[in-house]
Amino acid sequence: MRLAILIMTLMPAVNALPGQEKTAEARQEDREAAVFHVKHLSGDAFNRLPKLLMAFGAQFQSDDQLRTIVAYAPKHVLNEMRRVIEELDRPDSPILLGRNIQMTVAFLLCSQQPQPATGPLPGELEPVAKQLRAGGLCKELRLWDLLPLHLQEGKVTRLTLDLPSLRPGYPGALVRAHVMLQPEFVAQRDSGRYLRVRTLDFTVNFPDPRSVVGEEKRPAAYLGPLTLSTSGEFKEGQKAVLGKLTTLDDLTGVFAVIWFRVLD
Repeated sequence: MRLAILIMTLMPAVNALPGQEKTAEARQEDREAAVFHVKHLSGDAFNRLPKLLMAFGAQFQSDDQLRTIVAYAPKHVLNEMRRVIEELDRPDSPILLGRNIQMTVAFLLCSQQPQPATGPLPGELEPVAKQLRAGGLCKELRLWDLLPLHLQEGKVTRLTLDLPSLRPGYPGALVRAHVMLQPEFVAQRDSGRYLRVRTLDFTVNFPDPRSVVGEEKRPAAYLGPLTLSTSGEFKEGQKAVLGKLTTLDDLTGVFAVIWFRVLD
């Protein structure tokens, strides 16, 4: 009796094997090969495509020299991959790398107390200053420094900059700023072009007034750092206030304002 039960138990499992083989064969037969030729993307831009296509779970190989992707997957998956490639493979693609960008950074000195005879701000910064005054953030504003930064889509830019001294009589006591910026891409929208920034960090080190030495009155040590960090999208030509740095001796505050334009 036990032998009969054992045989009956094994029979369904044995009978299931041919069906499983047929299912596997059917799945294999459902797969097709497709070749996608990429027309507009090359270099770094092309190499970003495979990373996006991995989301489909298909087998594929890419060649950046031939600008070709060969995929092996079910037909409906290939259709979706083709749709994504066609959407991104165009001259104004959001993943197109290499366009040059000029970003301008304005540092505005802010004080709650009237300052002696400060000159007017550049006209292009007056609307920003008006908003800061209206919000009660500043009573007096003057330009500290204006810096042009040259960037490229998809590439990290790191710079160390010296800003003018904030202390009269100490021309060598420069303020040191470190910039780390990664613009991802420029996207065309109905309302204009936008720069997508993954990372933007300003780190500012103010000189320690107790360490200023030498005839040029240069600092031997710095205080800080103070950091402004942000990310997001910025419209071309539009001024954006990143935030405020308060100097360690509380003499004043510093607002960082940025705007950009695409050069090509």
